[in-house]
Amino acid sequence: VRTFGGTFGAHCGHLFPKFRYWLHRWDLRNAGPQCYDCNVNQEGQQIRMFSYLEKVYGHETMAELMQEIDDFDLKRKAGIIKSKPDVFFVESEIKRLKSN
Repeated sequence: VRTFGGTFGAHCGHLFPKFRYWLHRWDLRNAGPQCYDCNVNQEGQQIRMFSYLEKVYGHETMAELMQEIDDFDLKRKAGIIKSKPDVFFVESEIKRLKSN
C-alpha cells in the first residue's frame, strides 16, 4: 500500500496523458490518485490505473471512455480536432469546473 506523505505528496495520475488527450484532461474517468513514484517515475502505472478506474466507474463506463479516446485519435489524425486546445475551450472548462 502506497502512502502519499513525504516531500512530493499525492499526485493526480491520468490513464491517458493529459498533454495528448487534452479533451479528457479533467475527465474524472481518466484520473485517479497516485504517489509521486508511480505517476512520474513509472509513467503512471497505466495497467494499475485502468484497473483502479474500472473498479471505481465500472467496465461499461471505461469502455465508453476508451471509445471516446479512439474517436479523439481519429479526429485528431484527420485534422478535425487540434493537437492542443484553444483558449475558448480552456476558458469554458474553467467556468464549468468552477460552477460544480
